[in-house]
Amino acid sequence: MSELSPLTNGSVNRAGRVSQGSSTRSSAGDLGHVPGRDRGEDRVDFSSSVQHMVELKNGGPVRMELINRIRAEIAEGSYDTPEKLEQAIDELLSDLAD
Repeated sequence: MSELSPLTNGSVNRAGRVSQGSSTRSSAGDLGHVPGRDRGEDRVDFSSSVQHMVELKNGGPVRMELINRIRAEIAEGSYDTPEKLEQAIDELLSDLAD
């Protein structure tokens, strides 16, 4: 048998609804001491990798100087070079091999 006490004084019907039985509580503000309730504040800590993923999902750090430089190179036609294409193909093939 479980050592945990039930959460309610009522019963649960087939639909999962709780029907109230007799309750000894006088009001919501007058709960008295309930074991486990006075634990202090709850807190959640996220790892640095999760924090980084959230930052990336929200747009990540924007490096405007890099964006402006690339836009200028595209506008003048000097962004796409055979070397950059070769590097991109090599990295793609490397990713596919893994």
